[in-house]
Parts: sequence; structure tokens; C-alpha cells
Amino acid sequence: MATWLLRTPWLCLSRPRFRWDCLALSTGSNTWSSNLLSKHYFSTPSLSEESPAMLEMKRTSYPNTPLDTSLFEDTTADYCTELSECEQGADSVWLPANASDLLSALVREARFDDANRVLAELKEMGQYVQPSSLYLKFALHALQQEYKDPRDRLTAFTKWWDLIPDASSHDSVSSSIFKVQDALLHDSIPDLPVLTQFAISSAQKGYATAISSQLVSLLIAYASPAISSVFMSTLHDSAAKALQKAIASVPADIADRVEIEHAAVMEDWYSNAVISHCIAARTDHAVQLLQTARKRQVSITPRAYNTASRKLKEMLDTRNLSIVESLRATAEKPLHEIRTRQARFNPHYAPPTELPTSIPEGATVDLAAALRIIRKSLRPSRYPSPAALAIFMTVYKATGRTLALRILRTRSYRTFPTTSMWALAEMLYHLRRDENLLLINVFTHHFHFVAVPRRMWKYPRRAASRMKKDGNVPRESLPLLPSQPLQQKLWPSTHHTALVWRAVAEIMSTPIALEGLYRELLEQVDTAQRAAALPSQRTTDDIESDPQRPADAPLGTGESQDIPSSEQAYPSPIAPSSMYDSAHFNVFIQAFGARFGPSRAAQVISDMYRLGIKPGIESLTTLAAVFARFGDLWKLTSLLDRMEAGEGSARSSQTLPQPNIVTYTAIISWLLKTGRYRDASVIALRMKARLDYQPGMNPLTDAALANLDLALQFSSLKQDDPRDNVVLPQLQVLSA
Repeated sequence: MATWLLRTPWLCLSRPRFRWDCLALSTGSNTWSSNLLSKHYFSTPSLSEESPAMLEMKRTSYPNTPLDTSLFEDTTADYCTELSECEQGADSVWLPANASDLLSALVREARFDDANRVLAELKEMGQYVQPSSLYLKFALHALQQEYKDPRDRLTAFTKWWDLIPDASSHDSVSSSIFKVQDALLHDSIPDLPVLTQFAISSAQKGYATAISSQLVSLLIAYASPAISSVFMSTLHDSAAKALQKAIASVPADIADRVEIEHAAVMEDWYSNAVISHCIAARTDHAVQLLQTARKRQVSITPRAYNTASRKLKEMLDTRNLSIVESLRATAEKPLHEIRTRQARFNPHYAPPTELPTSIPEGATVDLAAALRIIRKSLRPSRYPSPAALAIFMTVYKATGRTLALRILRTRSYRTFPTTSMWALAEMLYHLRRDENLLLINVFTHHFHFVAVPRRMWKYPRRAASRMKKDGNVPRESLPLLPSQPLQQKLWPSTHHTALVWRAVAEIMSTPIALEGLYRELLEQVDTAQRAAALPSQRTTDDIESDPQRPADAPLGTGESQDIPSSEQAYPSPIAPSSMYDSAHFNVFIQAFGARFGPSRAAQVISDMYRLGIKPGIESLTTLAAVFARFGDLWKLTSLLDRMEAGEGSARSSQTLPQPNIVTYTAIISWLLKTGRYRDASVIALRMKARLDYQPGMNPLTDAALANLDLALQFSSLKQDDPRDNVVLPQLQVLSA
């Protein structure tokens, strides 16, 4: 009976029984009983201690009389022949020779629970388990399970991954290690402790060349700089030790090829790590990593240097820029150009201008022309604007066809930047139709869960379970297209995450829930900024200048012991502070303005200044629209005066953005909806004087002015106001 199924008072007898079996194996027949392998041995149902059967077993004494052998038949020639045949047949059945073979047999039969229990028993007994490629299947199985505590996932994965043989073994898993890596890269929420353990353990086992730069970039982007610097140091040292061990066991010509391949991998890791730091606006850490790479004699690609220089120029950081340029000038030629994914968005992005921004429904000619333009522009540098592509999706889907959309999506999925922009267009398509759950589904399918609400993943599951329970799916709840598998999860941009915050904010049914969602946004921004402000670990210069460091110690040896455990590491990935911008706060300016009024909406602007996020023209336009909606004309006029004058706010010396056509149009529209026609006419004349607006410049503005003209004419018929004799002629000219 299995030791983990026995209950007191028999538990004390279970472990000696298992140990005697092992002793008999090591000293005797070198075979295990076939009953030990049967499911009966591991799956015997447990009995309650107080059940009648257990009580009767306690009262039953052991027999004290010898066996009566007369019950057995006499040995005859026929009996011996049958026994010999049975023994020969049993030889064809494979039986384990030791404890490792027993564990391997359970793995082959995919008996996960039994194998976990046997492995725990073997470790407790101090038995050696022979590494085998069979355990790769169990490591994958551990990643695919759900755990209440995230640390349980790390424990379950590590105990099987440690049993994977080294790369030098004849049972190497070099061709299959990518399965584990792909599973980790497809996690919706990047599991940083598991990613860290997988990368370092794989490098120690000699699989450094199988660790992709995408995995390194993911860790650098979402871990704090203090943790990521230790990770890079430990990963480098682990790979270097495994390289020296591999070179010592191969001929000289093969060793040269191994060294070149190792140097190319290091180049990929460090170059992509520098780019990740730059994307996250952590330029100080990017420059530190460049210096560390130079000290470790690792070459960096021109693309990494260009990214760092461009980011430093944008930030006007002349000190670090001079360091980067000096490193570039003295750098050796890189081994090869990185062939990994590009940045999230091409800096030279220029969408086609001939694509119409609006297509009337039913216009077949315009639809066909737009389709031809889109098909010719599916490149990262000339991809159609996601907003224009969303309009095309709406009109084309209204015709009842989806073939062209499937073709466009397949071509868009060829590169990571175009995949990201297609996903943004799909999200905008669902936003226009008020399909918040489908918008969240698109994000869930394409991107990691970073810089988004923690509760986001609940809503699609609830909707799916509700539809399954009802038995029918409403037509408006169908996605644009069925999901298509992706190579890996992508990094979201601020555009994607801002749309998710907007969708979740609209789902919030109570003001308390909306306030809680806003507090979560503030906490995430504060955590991201504090993580960015944390000092990194000791630099390479600090390590070399350490008086207690041995002179012959390899670079980074002291850092390898400081890799954080799963308890010390952050339980969830931390998005870079650059992932949060004014668009995330605009969601709550609008939501708070609709539910609480202008005062609560204005507090969001104060929070933005406190967090160092400058409100853009969209933020102030949304706030001005809230003032107009509630008729707070004094604050509305004051805000417009300061925006037109370019004055700074009381909390910042930065000048406010100038109002544009959208600002004035939003104010006019809300004043019209609330019946303040004459106040709207004053704003319209102010727009005319400020922007020299002419009819035809903006169709939405023209429609608002036409409605204002009709409203004023109707109100003047009811109330003979002499002011209309001055305002009406000017508006009629403006809206003509």
C-alpha cells in the first residue's frame, strides 16, 4: 500500500516497508515486483480510522499457526512445464531495475500524481534520480496547471526541470527546450520567477544558445532594474561556466565554432536588454549595461546603439550620450545583425495618406479602393492607421463578408509591429460598437497582462460562462474574426492598455467600484515609478574595485550569489513607468465627470501633475467638455483663457497646450445638448476668431454649427432677444 495513502496508526509502518523494498532491490534479485508498478499499489483507497473495517482490523490478531501445505497440489512434470512457460512470458514484461526506472515508468504512463509522490519520497530518502529527457513532459505539465499560490508553480516546475540532463549528455533535450520557452512566452501574465529560474538553470546545463532574446527582453522590461541587473550577471556567468566545460570536451575546430555561437548569443542578449531599457525610459540602466558589456568583451549591435542614442537625444541627456558615442566609436564590428523583433512601433511610421478616413456604408467603390490601398501597405513603416483600418472593418463587416479581413490579418501577423497594430485596429472596432468584453478578449489574445487592471481577466470568463449557460450567443457578442494562434504574446503599447482601462471603467456599475479602479491605476503608476527609481546593483567598476574581490575571480562572480528568490522577487511583473501616459487618466476624467461632476474630474488633473504626467490637449479637452456639460461657465472660460494664452498651471510651470478644433467642437456640442445656445454661439465666434475657421474644414464641426444655427433661430422665434440680431448673421455665415 502506498505510503502517502496510509493513515495512522499504520503510517509508522509505511516508510520501513518502502525502505525494505529498496534494500531488497539493492541486495537481492535486482527486480521489482510487478505489483509495485500496478495502479493498485498507488491508488488503493484510504480507509477512515474510525470506520468499522478499520476497527475490526485493529481487533484482529495475527495468525500464530503455520501454513498447511497439504492444501497445495503435488509437483508434477506438467506443473513444472506450465511454470516454465509462465516465467518465459514474464521475461517479455519490462520491470524497473531501480528507483529512477520506477519514476521513469510512471512518467511514460503520464501518471502525474503518482510520479510527484514517488519523487517526493525518493528525495526524502536521499535516493539519486537519474536525469532523463522524459521529465521534460512533466515540466511542461507543471507550467500548464493552475495554482492558488504562484510560488507553487515555481516549485512544481523546478523539481522536474532540475532532472533534465545536460546538453553534453546523449539524452540532451536541445531540440525540445523551445517547447518550455514558448509556453512561458505565451503566459498572459509573465511569471518572472519561473522565467528567471528557467533561463539560469538552462544556461547552467549548457542550453544557453536555446534561450531566446525575447525571453531576456521580457525579463528586463518587466522586472525592477535591481533584479534585472543581477539576472544578467548571473545568466552571463552561468553560460560562461557551461561554455568552458563544453570546450574542454570537444576538438579544437568544434570548440571555435562553439565559442563563436556563444558570442553571438551574448550579443543578442545584451543588445536586446539595452533596447528594452530604452523602451522603458531607463536610459541610465541602458548605459550601465552597455559599459558592462564592454567590460565583459561582448559586442553590441548598431541597432542597440542607435536606439540608445535616439532616446538620450530625446531626453537631452548629453552626459550619457557622450558615453554611448564613445563606446560606439571604439566598438568592434558585431558578429551578426540581430534578427529578433523590431521595436513596438517603427519610428519612421508613415501611414498611406490616400486611404479615406471615412467610408459611407454601402459605398462599394470606395470600399474596393480602400482594400487595394490596405493590401499594398501592410508593412511596419507604411501600415494603415489603426483608426482608419477600424472604419474599414466596420463597413466591410456590415456587408456580411469576412474573407478580405482574414487575408489582411494573416498578412499582418507576419511581423510583430504589424500584429500589434492590427490588434489595435480590432480593439478600436469593438470600441466603436460598445463591445467592451470583446475589446478585452482581443487584448487578452495578443498581449501580456501588464499595465492593465488586475480584475480584467474575470470579465471575459464570466461572459463566456454566461453564454454557455444560456445556450445561445447573441450576434452582437460575436468577435470580428475567430482567433488565430500567435507565435508568442506581445508587448502592449500605451494605446492598447489605455483602451483596456476605458473598457473596464465602462463596465464598473457603481461609483465605489470606479473609485477602486482609479486607486489601482494610481498604485500601479506609483509602483512603476518607485521601481524605476531603485538603484541598480553594483556596476562592473564597483565589482572590479572591490578590495575583497580575488584578483583572478571572473567578472560578476560576486553578483551571481545575489539572485533573488521567488519570495524576494516581485510577485507580478512591473510595467515601465513609460507605459502610463495621459490617455490612461483621460478615461477617468471622462468617467468621473459623468458620475461625480467637474470637481472630481479636475482632481485627476492634479494627480497627473503630482505624478509627473503632463496633461495633453485630449486631457484638457475632456475637462472642458465636463465643464460645458454641467454648465460651469466660469471655470470653462477660465480654462480656455489660460489655454489660449499658453499659461502654466498653478502646480507646474509648463505651458498649457493650445485649444484646437476638437476642443471647441466638444464644448459647443455639450452646450447645445444642455440648451445653452447663446453660450455655445459665443464659443463658436471665439473659435472663428482664434482659428480662422472656414466651413468645410471639419465635418463634425460643420454639423455642430448647423445645429447651433437652427437652435438659435428656433429660440429667437419664441423669445425676441435683440442679441440674436448680432449673433445670428455671423453664425449663418460661419455655418454656410
